[in-house]
Amino acid sequence: MGSPVEADAGSENDVSRAFNADVERDLPKWKKDFEGGDSQALLGTIQICLRTGVQTPLWAIEAFADCTERVFEADVGSWDEAFGRPYPKGTHLATLRQKLKLDSYSRVFHRISQILDWRPGEPPIADWLTERASIGPALFEAVGKEFGVGPRTCKDRYYEQKNRIKNRAK
Repeated sequence: MGSPVEADAGSENDVSRAFNADVERDLPKWKKDFEGGDSQALLGTIQICLRTGVQTPLWAIEAFADCTERVFEADVGSWDEAFGRPYPKGTHLATLRQKLKLDSYSRVFHRISQILDWRPGEPPIADWLTERASIGPALFEAVGKEFGVGPRTCKDRYYEQKNRIKNRAK
């Protein structure tokens, strides 16, 4: 059996199953975060469940229904009041977008580098990684899923960050 990072038809299913298992494993943490006052954990949970096809947990469905009901029944006057502000007041979105973009590019580059450096026999760094990985569509698909982006976006971020690092070294 080939490595899930090879571009064969079965590999994408292996990667998807492993990623979905990671999402399912994280659901109790996200529930705890939401119950602790992190209102964005609710929307994040729903978003990743919808993107991955993982069944949205009942707590998230009920909380979402409660929040929307508060708006529809005019108990609150805005979606921010129902779900919480996504960012603190005074946040400059252009600055935040740039920071998130650079952080994301760096994290994608680091993760792909980590996977490429991994050798069989070393402690596992991903459930789906059983053989040495190489750059290719299946790797970008797998890492993209970890970051909630498509394989093309993942590839672009990896190479843009790689070029940034190369240009800094000059």
